[in-house]
Amino acid sequence: MDPATTEPGIRQLLWRSAEPFWFAFRSVLESPLRPESRVYWLFLLSSLAIALGIYLRIRSRKGGSKDSPSGMLGGFVNFCFPSSIWQTSSAWLDVRYFFFHRTVMTILTPIVSTATFLPILMTQTASWVGGFFESPPLAGDPSPAMVAFYALGFILITDFAAYATHWLQHKVPFLWEFHKVHHSAPVMHPLTNFREHPIDNLLYIWVFLVTGGIGIACIAGLMGVDPRSIDFIRTTVFVFIFNFTAYQLRHSHIWLAWPPWLGRIFGSPANHQIHHSCEERHVNKNFGFMFAIWDWIFGTLHLPREREHFRIGLSDGTEAEYDSLARLYGLPFEKVYQMFASKLKRTRGA
Repeated sequence: MDPATTEPGIRQLLWRSAEPFWFAFRSVLESPLRPESRVYWLFLLSSLAIALGIYLRIRSRKGGSKDSPSGMLGGFVNFCFPSSIWQTSSAWLDVRYFFFHRTVMTILTPIVSTATFLPILMTQTASWVGGFFESPPLAGDPSPAMVAFYALGFILITDFAAYATHWLQHKVPFLWEFHKVHHSAPVMHPLTNFREHPIDNLLYIWVFLVTGGIGIACIAGLMGVDPRSIDFIRTTVFVFIFNFTAYQLRHSHIWLAWPPWLGRIFGSPANHQIHHSCEERHVNKNFGFMFAIWDWIFGTLHLPREREHFRIGLSDGTEAEYDSLARLYGLPFEKVYQMFASKLKRTRGA
């Protein structure tokens, strides 16, 4: 065999093997340029602007309004990136995990739900559920008002499903073992949002597929239109607004709470920070994502009246166990195995 022809063949094989990972990693690097990404540059900029407003308000209360521009800039940088967070190993683990995990999920997600499979499953579910409706067909295209009504209804249904799923993740022991990955961070910054186990991600994908289809059917049935004729992508307008209004501060140390009347409807960054608290008064509170009304209705809302201080992480103090990429991925499987093995042993011994 000619080495001259073998070497290019090996290089080509290696490239083909690595190519999916390279393109996935490049996609992660391009996340700030895509509006559908939660780290889209405009969302980052809007949260930074809101953080600046909070900093200036705190600064004025402390009488620091006479500082030089350079002093003010330095103070703002320290406010956004305090050493108490960025000198911890957990903060930098979240940075590494963001690139690693998002690369893995970029490859894995299309296997579970491809660009064509997701809307097909949603619309098929919608058509099946829509058979229960006997509304007369609507003549022509739906009006903008009806599309807005549909989009809001769709968001409400899927957001409630996310609330219910999140509640189950905290209540069902084997689901909690996977969800603990997200709560294992003892400090938070925006990339902590992506400290999630793949099982968590896949669970939400399938919940969205099923409830999305049901949502399409119910709203379209009430409107009297074929659910397949509605472009549900328009619902992203609501998601865009949600991500634009300080979404990045939800996983951060920067406190921002809505007025009580608004905090019962929409979840604030402070609401979600409380959800990560280890304090007994905060445990199993604030499960909502976009809307806080579900927490309000079902008694799981903790509405802050003033700035609260608390430790975040796991109530049992086991955050240190989740100290590497391998442990964040592998430890939940190990604990679930031990859980079921222990139950099986007790059953056999009974």
